[in-house]
Amino acid sequence: MRRIPELDYLKGVLILLVITFHLVWFEQLHPDIKQVVYCFHMPGFLFIAGYLMNVGKAPRDFLRTLLWLAVPYLFMESGYIVMASLLPINDHIDCLTSSVFFDRLLLHPLGPPWFLHALMLCEATYYIIIYIIGKCSKEQEKTSCPDISLAPCSTPHAPICRVILTGIAYYILADGLGILSFSSALYFLAGAALRLSGTDFVTFFRPSKLSVVVFILLACLSYKPTQASMNGALIAYFAISSLLAWPLLNLPKEQGARSKGQEKEEQGARSKGQENTNYQSNPLASCPLPLAPKKRGPLQAFLFLGRNSLMLYVFSPIFTVLCKRLVPLLQFDTTGLLFLVISLTICVAGSLAIAWAMDRTGIARFFFGRKAIMGAPRE
Repeated sequence: MRRIPELDYLKGVLILLVITFHLVWFEQLHPDIKQVVYCFHMPGFLFIAGYLMNVGKAPRDFLRTLLWLAVPYLFMESGYIVMASLLPINDHIDCLTSSVFFDRLLLHPLGPPWFLHALMLCEATYYIIIYIIGKCSKEQEKTSCPDISLAPCSTPHAPICRVILTGIAYYILADGLGILSFSSALYFLAGAALRLSGTDFVTFFRPSKLSVVVFILLACLSYKPTQASMNGALIAYFAISSLLAWPLLNLPKEQGARSKGQEKEEQGARSKGQENTNYQSNPLASCPLPLAPKKRGPLQAFLFLGRNSLMLYVFSPIFTVLCKRLVPLLQFDTTGLLFLVISLTICVAGSLAIAWAMDRTGIARFFFGRKAIMGAPRE
């Protein structure tokens, strides 16, 4: 399975930012930085998810993909709900009843697991709409006379039809049912639209030194930006562009972004109603392929973290809670940077240790549907 190393690198940076601002004491010390980071770290994951969304899977295979997102989600959210009822955290639940438990578990998640909940809703909705459009297109092709009711779903209009119908569905889920953040869903849809357009991910973000300057200006001059605001969207764009401009990101061409020939091939496949299935659809999934030479130490580390970001996302909340014990010992550092370095090390090492133990004991297959989750080749 071919990977896009730029995306693995991005995920490695973004997952560290996610863990950083799950450390309550550090985020309380730096609320302005948190405000800016929240504009792009989870939107970045959602955008990547939409870009990598593989709609070429058979319904059975797609349901299997959702299942192995649902299992870690149910594990995370159940634990978080119980913890919220016992500990004095920001999302504290005063009275935990069965109705409250299942409402939070199935409809309105608390804490970090919200991302997996939103991801499942976004992917399922997008897949269903594309599946329906595909059925409409096939039915139209079978009939000799054009059917006006099916015209919007014909092949030439399918990409536009997908985006519009999916956007409407997301709005219904968000505004009508209140079970999805519309702004989050739009980032997923934007990534999917970029994929449909045939534009290369890195080409779209145009990484350059200028993007770093623009990002800094936006971050400094924007007043309380959010991911739902225009300023927040611009911050997200230029943040990703700035990260991709990192001078150390000198990835092998044959393992990096798609070539022009590959882009044309993919565009041709879309025009025939097909989808490229060479991309990993889960933005938090691990990858078995070595994507960069080992001599690039820092870059290799980010690639490794990006390939294993699902384990970091699932297990790090255990350690962010435990790291609160360090606060009284490290309060002499008013910047919180020492606390951050120590806590990040504990969270990353602890999460990877749990994943390693699950591999060794065979438990991984029951949580993630795979025999090994830390870089083992797929069978």
